Amino acid sequence: MRSRTTVMFSILVGVGLTLAGSTALAQATRTWVSGVGDDVNPCSRTAPCKTFAGAISKTAAGGEINAIDSGGFGAVTITKALTIDAHNVMAGVLVSGTNGIIINAGATDVVTLRGLSITAPNNGLIGVKYLAGGTVHVEDCLISGFTQGAIDFHPAAGVAANLFVKRVTASGNSGGGLTVGGAGSPQAVVAKSYFFNDATGLHTTETARVTVHDSVFAGNSGYGIRAEGTSEVNMDHGLVTTNGVGVQGDSTVRLSEVMVGHNTTGLAGVKVTSFGNNRVAAGNGTNGAPATTLPQQ
Repeated sequence: MRSRTTVMFSILVGVGLTLAGSTALAQATRTWVSGVGDDVNPCSRTAPCKTFAGAISKTAAGGEINAIDSGGFGAVTITKALTIDAHNVMAGVLVSGTNGIIINAGATDVVTLRGLSITAPNNGLIGVKYLAGGTVHVEDCLISGFTQGAIDFHPAAGVAANLFVKRVTASGNSGGGLTVGGAGSPQAVVAKSYFFNDATGLHTTETARVTVHDSVFAGNSGYGIRAEGTSEVNMDHGLVTTNGVGVQGDSTVRLSEVMVGHNTTGLAGVKVTSFGNNRVAAGNGTNGAPATTLPQQ
C-alpha cells in the first residue's frame, strides 16, 4: 500500500498537469501575427503566428488580432466576435480565385476589420463577404481586384444586421464596390470612403437602407450609385463623377449637397429625390433631373 505522502504527491502532480494543459489550450483576448511568425506558436507578442487563420483559433471570442509588422497574412473565415487591427503596418490579404475575408459569426457578434489591404490579381471572388453576424465595421481598408465585389452584405431573412464602412477605398473591382441587400433588414452607413473604377460603386437591392456621407464615387463603368427593389439610399455631401450613370434611382435615392458631374448620364430613374442643394448641371453628357424636390427642414 502506498503511503499517504505518495498518494498526495500523485494527486498534486495530476492537478498540475491538468492546469498546465488548460493554460496551453486557453485562448488569449489579444493575439499577434508577424511576417516572420509561425502558426505553431501561441500567437503571443514574443511568439507570433504567421496568418490570421492561424491566430483566430487561439483568440477568444470578443478578442483582437494585431499585426506586429508588415506582411501577407492570408484569407480567413471569422466565426465569432473579433477585431483584426493592422493600423500602422502594411497588412495584406492576397487571394486568388477565392474570397478574402468571410464573416460567418453569431447573430449578436461584432466584427471589426481595420487597416487591411485586401487584394486579388483580378480573379478573386469577394473581398469581404458577409454570411452572418450582428454588426460589421470595415475601417481604413483598401479592397481591390475582386470579380464579384469588394464588400457583399446580404443578411438572411429575419436578421437585423448593420454594416459600417469608414475610410475605405474600393478600387478596380469588376464585380462592384459595395453591395447591400438580402431578405433581412440590412442597414449600412458609409463615411469618408472612395469607390473608384468598379463596375458599380454602390448597389442596393431589396429592403436595404444605406446612408452615405462625405464619399466619392468616380470612374465606375456602370453606375456610381444604383438603387433597386424597395431599397433606400440617403447621400449627404459627396462627389459622383466620371461614371457611366452617376445616380440610378429605380428605388428611392435622396441627395443633399452632392456634386454630380462629368458622368455620361448624371441622374436617371424615377425615384431620385433632391433637397434642392445639389449640383447636377456640371458637365454630364446628359444631366438628368430629380423626380422630386424635398424641402429642407
